[in-house]
Amino acid sequence: MANAGKSQTEQPDLVAAETAMSHAQPQGDGGERHQAANDAVETLTEEIFYPALRKSIDDEELLDEAEVEHASAKRLIAEILSMSPQDHLFDAKVKVLGEYVMRHVQEEEQEIFPEARKSEVDLDALGVKLSKRKAELMKKAA
Repeated sequence: MANAGKSQTEQPDLVAAETAMSHAQPQGDGGERHQAANDAVETLTEEIFYPALRKSIDDEELLDEAEVEHASAKRLIAEILSMSPQDHLFDAKVKVLGEYVMRHVQEEEQEIFPEARKSEVDLDALGVKLSKRKAELMKKAA
């Protein structure tokens, strides 16, 4: 996330949608590692990335909306993970999550990341901080 120019396939929120969809099916250890990585990305975004931007970006509304979107996606992911693929509304929830996340990623790429690049945030230092915290979270999850 420190590199605000990532492609859509590298976006953490897209990973979240893919994770929810992949967890809809029985998983082995690989699924647990994928979930741990997704949880780490959510934590990084909420603990480090958005707070760093709040200090340097004047558009509070933009970041407020992003935080609400993250919380809403997390709730929907939790619902999906608690369901079976045969449950009523399962497919609809997975589809809505995918669409929702794609829209959120697009907003990040078109609005948040350009603001981050224009801000006084040291994206390289932020990237180092994110990488260190991710390593801690992944080690703890192992």
